[in-house]
Formats: sequence, C-alpha cells, structure tokens
Amino acid sequence: MSNPTQFEVLEESEELSLDEIGKHNMMTLMACGIVNPFGPTLSALVLEGQFQPGGFLSILELTLSPLSQSVRGVGIVQMGDQDTWNILKTIPWFFYVSLKGCPTMLLPSSLLGHEESVALYASFLEYFDDGYSTLEKVRRFPGDPWNRIQNDVTNLESIVRHNGADQSQEMAHRRLTKEEAKELSTSLLEPDNMRHEIQAFMLAWNDSLDFQGKELMGKKAMSLEQFVDYFAMLALSCNIPEKGNQ
Repeated sequence: MSNPTQFEVLEESEELSLDEIGKHNMMTLMACGIVNPFGPTLSALVLEGQFQPGGFLSILELTLSPLSQSVRGVGIVQMGDQDTWNILKTIPWFFYVSLKGCPTMLLPSSLLGHEESVALYASFLEYFDDGYSTLEKVRRFPGDPWNRIQNDVTNLESIVRHNGADQSQEMAHRRLTKEEAKELSTSLLEPDNMRHEIQAFMLAWNDSLDFQGKELMGKKAMSLEQFVDYFAMLALSCNIPEKGNQ
C-alpha cells in the first residue's frame, strides 16, 4: 500500500533568513522574473529539506531584487512515495502574486516535463492584471527582450510627459484568457526565448543598481555576483537550455 505525500499550507507565512538558503537539499518547483531595468525581480517556490520517504520539506517563497530580498516559509510537505504526489495539483495552492507585474522570465522545474511546465505557467500567468499587455509586448518583440524593455522605458517617459497613460494602454491592461495564457507560456518557455530573457534579466540587474546609485543602495543591496550565486542554486533543479549560438 502506497504512502501518500501530505502537504500543508501555512495560515501565516514565516519570515526566514536568506543566509539559510542552500544549507539543505533544495528543489525548485517554479521560478519566474520581471525583466525591468528599474527593479528586476525574481520570485521562486522551492522545496528544502529531507528528500526521502517520511522526510519533511519546507515550501519556501524566495523573492530577490537588487534592493530587497526575502524568504518566507509558506508550507510543509511530509514525503511519501514520490509517485503519489501530483505536483501539478499541489503547486497552485501556493500560487503567490507578490510580483508587481506579469513575468517574462520563466524557469521550468526539472520535476516537470515541457507540456506540464507550459500548463503550470499558463495557469499562473492568468493571475496578473497586466497579462494581456505583456503578451502584446512579447508578440511585438518576439525573442527580443532588449528592445521590448527599451520600448517600455520610452513609453514610460511619454506617460510622464503627458501626465497619464493613453486610452489604448488602459484598455490593454487586463488579465489573460486561458488561450492567451497558454500562448504566452509556450512562447516564453521556448529555449532561445528563455535564454534571452535570462540574459536580459542579468543586464537589468546591473542597470538597476547603476540607476539607484550607491548612495541609495544601503546594506540590503545585492550585487549581480551575489544574485548569480542564488540563481545558480535555483537553476540546478530547472530545465535551463544550454547556451547556444546567439
């Protein structure tokens, strides 16, 4: 008789120290990021603990940006037989919307196949109020996050000059339909697009620190080198495409 894996969602999340991350076995369930030169943000849901029958795992939400970093315990798992745990049904219980906008950098967990990752992220992308405007930008600049970001910066400058967004921008600000969410998820998980989004995220991290200025960074600032260390820990259990010809 199989022993089912049991999971629990904590009623109140527990604040943890970032220094504790990586001291135990860790597995990424999902990770995604906003590629923004003013404040790139990566948010990840990870398992950490004893990966063996009867072992206990913590479900952690890790959020990293150049000037703010946090780790929260959001759930607990008691491991049973691995084939009794339906991850696709479990993760949505922990869908978090701490990101201030729809992500374009998606990192698929090695626990899931490609089609499962597309389905998982499609469901997740439906949560964001700016999902449709993000899809439109990705359609306009396929595989080209750099020009997409530059276009965002130009539009922001225009909005500031004219003291408000135009009507077309406001109309585009809505959630994705299921079909649109699958389109965006499929596009962003395409290997070349994934590589480009990761590269653009790293560049945006440095640009953000330069934009903020050293006098504003304070003790909470995280350098690109520090961020890469945490990114590497997450990437170990993600299906990240190997670097190809650019």
